[in-house]
Amino acid sequence: MTTIHIIDDDIHLGDALGRNIARQLGWQVVNWSSGDAFLARFESLSPAIVLVDHHMPGKSGVDVLAAIEGDARFVAVLMTGAADIRIAVSAFKSGALNLIEKPFETADLIALLETAEARLAAARPRLEAQRQIGRLSPRERDVLDGMLRGQANKVIAIELGISPRTIEVYRAALMSKLQANSVADVMQLAFVAGIVPEFEHDRAAVG
Repeated sequence: MTTIHIIDDDIHLGDALGRNIARQLGWQVVNWSSGDAFLARFESLSPAIVLVDHHMPGKSGVDVLAAIEGDARFVAVLMTGAADIRIAVSAFKSGALNLIEKPFETADLIALLETAEARLAAARPRLEAQRQIGRLSPRERDVLDGMLRGQANKVIAIELGISPRTIEVYRAALMSKLQANSVADVMQLAFVAGIVPEFEHDRAAVG
């Protein structure tokens, strides 16, 4: 089920929006009375849509957007009662999918949220791949990095200052955690997670 976080210091409006969204889209709704409250917890949250008001005490909507910018777990829409070019530019620079000006038609908001849901769904394979790789221990991740560079076990062992036999143990463990049957499976997972391009860039820079 899709989750939406509604961040608005107008508690009554936030509750009304939440009930409407839950009724029309069947989503799980979490209401927050301030950007500060949301940001104090966002690092532990699962992927979701964020509908945030701009004008709030403490952290503004754009401040919230800036804090979660680049985090693929969230797709955000900014609400504002007084939209202007400066706010719009700041919102889009901070990664907002779109903004909507109060008062708005429910149909317009629902259309925006459905677009946000599609964007979130498209990001799920990358998030799942990142979650799998995030289960690796620091040393297993070091071995994975060597594998992604195309290094043999002996080379990885020299770089890490451990024996090739130990590298084999770490390699077997990471293959199991990633549910990979081959190096090709590992490479594909790393590509989906967005890791492989970093190493391709490193190789290009060296060349």
